[in-house]
Amino acid sequence: MRPPTPSRSLLALALAAALLGTGCVMRSGGLSTSQRQQLETRVVEAPAATTFHAARDAVLNLGYRVQSSDFQGGVLVFTGEIPGKDPVLAAGLSTLAPIGDLYVGRTGRAAFDTVFWPVAWIWAAPSNYRAAKKDRIAVHGTFTTQSLGPARTRARVTLSGIPQGAASYPLVIRSLYEEIERQVFLRAADPR
Repeated sequence: MRPPTPSRSLLALALAAALLGTGCVMRSGGLSTSQRQQLETRVVEAPAATTFHAARDAVLNLGYRVQSSDFQGGVLVFTGEIPGKDPVLAAGLSTLAPIGDLYVGRTGRAAFDTVFWPVAWIWAAPSNYRAAKKDRIAVHGTFTTQSLGPARTRARVTLSGIPQGAASYPLVIRSLYEEIERQVFLRAADPR
């Protein structure tokens, strides 16, 4: 007696959902211009000087390198790298036929592993883990400040290098602003 097998359309639907969910395929459109501007721009309740110095510390704390720092102009340019793929997710997806290979961008290997599935996950999981760990995205960013009064500053972070619509774009922006707000708080608590 043979075990029941799922239909091809169900398998195709599951594969498409997994690819979209894991970021192998970009969602169409990404962020609209207004959504992107809203994400990139914040009003910080602190003077421009405090916000600028907090941003510089935040950028350095998050592992980026400051390329130029113009305090008078309120412009900070930085570069760095962020992980492109999650190694643990790549290894986990390797148990599902070729999905781990597709996640790390190995389409030829995905065909090979499909033929030898379920045994292929034995070699695919460690291999895809290493491949995802090596995948890095170079990021170039600009932080600008504009004083809105004695204790308010409009801040804007723009990034290049991260593909439009990638899930990591909002995550990087949010992590920068969280660290900036933490630095502003620390500076307010200890105003040396």
